[in-house]
Amino acid sequence: MNGTFCTVGNLKKPFKRFFDLIFDSIDLLPKPIIIQSGHNKINKSSLYDFKTFYDINEHQHNISNSQVVVAHAGAGTIFQCLQSKKKPIIIPRSGDLNEHINNHQLDLFKKLNSLDLIYTANSRDDFYNLIKKNIFTHNNNLKPDPLINIMKDQILKSTK
Repeated sequence: MNGTFCTVGNLKKPFKRFFDLIFDSIDLLPKPIIIQSGHNKINKSSLYDFKTFYDINEHQHNISNSQVVVAHAGAGTIFQCLQSKKKPIIIPRSGDLNEHINNHQLDLFKKLNSLDLIYTANSRDDFYNLIKKNIFTHNNNLKPDPLINIMKDQILKSTK
C-alpha cells in the first residue's frame, strides 16, 4: 500500500474547501497522489494524477491500495473504505457553505467519528493536525470487527 487517494463524489456542487486542504498540504501527503475531482475544475500537475470520475472497480482499487484515503462524507465512499478496512480522513460537505443541499454528511461524519471509524477533518486545523501527527506512518487499517457490518447496514439504510 502506498500513496494517497482523494475523492469528492459526484455531487454537482463545488467543494473548493476540500481541494484547498489537499493542495495546501500536497508536499506532506504520501505519494503518489490520485484525485477523483468530480465536478470540480482542478489544474493538471506533475504532483498528482486525476480523473473526473473512476468507475466503481477503479474507485475501490484506489481505496484498497492507498496508504491514505481523504474523502467527503458520502455514504458510498465510506462504505467502500469500511469494506477495505480503511480508516479514512473525512472532510464532510457542508450545506451551510453551499457544498451540499443540507448537512446530512456532517451528521454521518459525527456518528462515525463517535465510533472511531474515521479521522475527522472538518477544518483546516483538523487536517493539518492529522498531518502533523504523521498518521500516515501508523497502520490506518481497521481491524475486522462486527461493528463494520453494523455500520454497513446503517449506511445502507440511510441512503434508501
